[in-house]
This record gives sequence, structure tokens and C-alpha cells, in this order.
Amino acid sequence: MRATSVLAALAIAALAACSVLPPPPAPAAEFDFGPVRSLAPTAPRLQQTLLVPDVGAPGWMDSGHLVYRLAYRDASSPRAYANSRWVMPPAALYTGRLRERVAAATGGGVVAPGDNARYGAALRVDLLEFSQVFDAADASRALVQ
Repeated sequence: MRATSVLAALAIAALAACSVLPPPPAPAAEFDFGPVRSLAPTAPRLQQTLLVPDVGAPGWMDSGHLVYRLAYRDASSPRAYANSRWVMPPAALYTGRLRERVAAATGGGVVAPGDNARYGAALRVDLLEFSQVFDAADASRALVQ
């Protein structure tokens, strides 16, 4: 009987300890560029197939972090939102959207480097900056370079 009382007391203590722990953090919200808006049909401007390699980016953009800068305080220090993320790194998101838009403007289509297809020209894009810049505490802008 005494062992049962000790086990019951330990179980109650363990349950009580769980109730004083902080709640688990909320899952991060995930973002992408949203649905593709359809473009008005136009005559293709480029009649040949175009190679569009993956968009390049600096190493600090390899994560899915949403980055912001406080230009009014310290513009040289990129910061990441704690509970918000891109669904994939910005360069990968940008690559997909770029290929969709270029494909809509070409008569020959778009290929990627691994497609082993012939192409007439190539378009290479490198992202240098992809962040939200706060010029003041209540004023911000998107910056894509």
C-alpha cells in the first residue's frame, strides 16, 4: 500500500511539473509568392528556346527565413522573422516564377540545365538582396536586387 501511495504521489508531481512548463512555440507561418496571375496573351517576343538556370543567391539566402532590415537603426544587419518562413529559399521561389513568366513570353519555351535540350539563348539571374526594409518603424518596402 505504501508503494502505491509513493507511485501516485510521483505521478501527481510529474503531471504538475508539466503544467508549469511554457507552452510549445506556435508553428511558423509559411509563405510563397501566391498563385500565378495569368498574363494577357501576347505574341511571343523571343522565338527561340531559352535556357534559364537556377537563380543564384548569396549563402545567407539559402534558408527559408523571411529577412528584414531596420534601415533607420542598422541597415547592415539582416534579421529574420521568428515565426514566418518561406516554403523554400527565395532563389528557388524566384526561379520557378521566372521560368513561368519567361515561358509565357517565348515561342520556343524554356529549358533548365538538366533538360539536355537545345536552346538559342540563356538568361542568368542572381539575387543580391531579397528583404523587407524598414525606413522607419512604421514604413517599409520590399527590396529585390
